[in-house]
Amino acid sequence: MAKKGQTFKQYTEEFKLAAVQEYMKGSSNYKKVAEKFEIGNYSQLFWVKKWQKGEAFDVRADKIPDPLTGRPRTIFSTEIKEYMMAIHFTHPYFGYPRMRIALQEAGYIVNHKKEWRLMKALSIQSVIRRKRRQSNYTFSVV
Repeated sequence: MAKKGQTFKQYTEEFKLAAVQEYMKGSSNYKKVAEKFEIGNYSQLFWVKKWQKGEAFDVRADKIPDPLTGRPRTIFSTEIKEYMMAIHFTHPYFGYPRMRIALQEAGYIVNHKKEWRLMKALSIQSVIRRKRRQSNYTFSVV
């Protein structure tokens, strides 16, 4: 497992090929070649196996990422923002938990953090009524 701040060495294709060819000469073992080229023992083992199979050393460099893989990012159109503003105007005392419930009832499934950020971007805050002392209360005398 990598430690925080750890950097990894990246080797070029020519470097990997030179290390594999040094091993394939048969004059030295993995450990000696690893010491000579200052590389990890196991990484060299994988390079040799890939070279023997005829595969490329670094498959990640050749792979083009597919834009259709994974869940598509939700685009918050003006429709959701307008609906949030409509809810706010009809129910100004709704905070973000009640706003989220109102959005779910309307069919918009929004994460509570995203919904909080949208409310912050739209400058929506719930109106909190003032709490006053009860003035018409009569004490009972027993």
